[in-house]
Amino acid sequence: MIRNHTSAGRRRGFTIVEILVAVSIIVVLAALTVVAVGTARGKASETRTVSLLQAMVSATARFEQDHGYPPPLLDGRRATLAFPNPTVRVSNPDAWRQRMYETYSVTSPAEYLLGYGTWDEDGFGYNPDAEVPGDADNGEIPTLGIRSPGPDGLWGAIDLNGNNVIDLAERKQSLNDPNVRRRPENGYPAKVYGPYLDVRLDDVVAVTDGVRDANTGRYNVRFPGDPGYDPALPRVICDSWGNPIQYFRVPYVFGAPGTEFRAGDYDNNGTIDPGPALSDWVRLRPWELEAGEGVDGLADDDGDTTTSSSLQAGRYAFMSAGPDGIYAPRNDDVRRDAGEFNRDNLVEVGP
Repeated sequence: MIRNHTSAGRRRGFTIVEILVAVSIIVVLAALTVVAVGTARGKASETRTVSLLQAMVSATARFEQDHGYPPPLLDGRRATLAFPNPTVRVSNPDAWRQRMYETYSVTSPAEYLLGYGTWDEDGFGYNPDAEVPGDADNGEIPTLGIRSPGPDGLWGAIDLNGNNVIDLAERKQSLNDPNVRRRPENGYPAKVYGPYLDVRLDDVVAVTDGVRDANTGRYNVRFPGDPGYDPALPRVICDSWGNPIQYFRVPYVFGAPGTEFRAGDYDNNGTIDPGPALSDWVRLRPWELEAGEGVDGLADDDGDTTTSSSLQAGRYAFMSAGPDGIYAPRNDDVRRDAGEFNRDNLVEVGP
């Protein structure tokens, strides 16, 4: 018997409309997955960076317990940085803020918290038993650690050319002077300190040539394996996006990192003027503050004095410029900039 197949009983395929709908759904789901993965990665990078900043705050506290002050500021070539006279803050706050804009360090954390450097750079590493050619510092074992930097923060180095800056060459010359008391033959070795920070070195430690991009202000950095990597260059500790973490601390007297500029009569008018604060660096100020959290600080370019109580009371801070690696430029030194460069800045403040 022959059966007739009606159209209702036939197996039919997908229509073009149905296929297009299915493809559209797949595309949307794929896009949502990509966004979710990107967001998760971004959040993970932010979490890692915040964790590193917090670890650096804790490491700085341990350094201060040992030596009596937070690490001094060194520039991109490991030379000292001097703060402007606080009288400028009273007489010309805008000029003070602009001069403070560049007064921060990217090399101090690796220098003091990790202890990169050889004998003639940080007083640690001289090995009289090492059979190595050339300078004694070639025998540094292990690599990380420092001797006490002393009250000047620079291992007793001398400003040989009298320009109020002690550069690396002067430090080496001072420490290699046979009359320097920190030499092993004059009673050393002494206690070795650090490293204060436990990090995966190849992941976060890079080198810099001390040159910054004219537009972004970012230091040029290279990681191990990058073309042009030179282990003799100054080290920097980087965030999850490969940018050097910036280190700030309350201003102090040149050559005496334990003597900070506090409130005082800086203009000699008989009135006590407020001392410098971390919020004088506008880019450290939070983009948003919860109600009742804000306090007044030095006015930014827009006249905004809003800052946080932790910045007003803190003594040192570490900052990552975030995923974009950019913060408000000097000619737009405002807390909330139009380009929102400061929105993703990550800041951790030490007491």
